[in-house]
Amino acid sequence: MPRVNTVFHLAAVVGVENYLYDPLRIFDVNVTGTRNFLALSPRHGARVVMASTSEVFGRNPNAVAEDGDCVLGSTRPARWSYSTSKAIAEHLAFAMYTTYGLPVTVVRYFNVYGSRQHDRDNGGRSCRTCNQDCKSRRSVAGRKPLIPQPIMWPV
Repeated sequence: MPRVNTVFHLAAVVGVENYLYDPLRIFDVNVTGTRNFLALSPRHGARVVMASTSEVFGRNPNAVAEDGDCVLGSTRPARWSYSTSKAIAEHLAFAMYTTYGLPVTVVRYFNVYGSRQHDRDNGGRSCRTCNQDCKSRRSVAGRKPLIPQPIMWPV
């Protein structure tokens, strides 16, 4: 059997309805699941590429930067459980690097859209808007693209 060079950790509980109504599940999967995954990784010597989220940036008023501060809201609203769980998962990944030398790369996705998603979802709306911009050649013509305002969920 060939040796595996890289392992991608893309598993997570996502979706506004999940982190508003079942925040414990968010932590069980996104933190404990990531911890279990990372605990097995050093013995196999493969690089880990881990999916995180732009939600980790929180409400930072400054331009988004890889090493920018995370500015999350109050710990009381469930709204922040997802971003907090992914930030903890990032800390776990970097701790595995520091402790065991596990090569790890964290990717903070913004809008992801794929199979089994609908165009009424947040990612679908973003894709539909970009598609309309491309068809109208708005972006290509040097005009400001029609990017919708970010969707903010209730706190």
